[in-house]
Amino acid sequence: MAGAAEGNGPAAVDAGMDGGVPGLSAVIPGWFSEISPMWPGEAHSMKVEKVLFQGKSDYQNVVVFQSATYGKVLVLDGVIQLTERDECAYQEMITHLPLCSIQNPKKVLVIGGGDGGVIREVSRHASVEQIDMCEIDAMVVDVSLAKSLHCSCLVDPLLNSVNPFTGVAFLKAVPHGTYDAVIVDSSDPIGMCLPLSQTSNRFNYSFNLENEVSSHVVN
Repeated sequence: MAGAAEGNGPAAVDAGMDGGVPGLSAVIPGWFSEISPMWPGEAHSMKVEKVLFQGKSDYQNVVVFQSATYGKVLVLDGVIQLTERDECAYQEMITHLPLCSIQNPKKVLVIGGGDGGVIREVSRHASVEQIDMCEIDAMVVDVSLAKSLHCSCLVDPLLNSVNPFTGVAFLKAVPHGTYDAVIVDSSDPIGMCLPLSQTSNRFNYSFNLENEVSSHVVN
């Protein structure tokens, strides 16, 4: 993976923001702080025991670190995506609410979700026969597998295909009625995901989903 590097403990942690690990604090060495314009005036901080991976894909910065209290943590562009300790709450809610509202869903599309957590939860439904995933960033998938994130179920036999396209482009290319459900596990509406949060694009995005599926959910 181009731009990838393995962390080597305190040396990588203490490098701070100037050391190339987004979010690692130069003010408090050894701590990660998520600072976002979405919630000004506050930060979410975790003590870092070891940086397990850091790299830059074609789309974003990717970091995995071992935290002192939350297990392994996946961070994209400085934003926490999941922690081993509490990822189940998010993955279960975004998956089971829509799938339990459908009678015997068989084909499910997951947009995003490269860590594999939603795939894991979808596969718990006995009626599901096929899962497809659109994850534009292959580095997220590769790192989730390589670093054995707790929710990496990306080798599930129900997972039919992993497609390196945006969800909108993929949905436009498949026949109407292909999927019983679409689960959109996208990042926060900043950075490369900002266009999806804009009013006109969000409307068109939802419209495409409504024409394809029995049920859909957007995080």
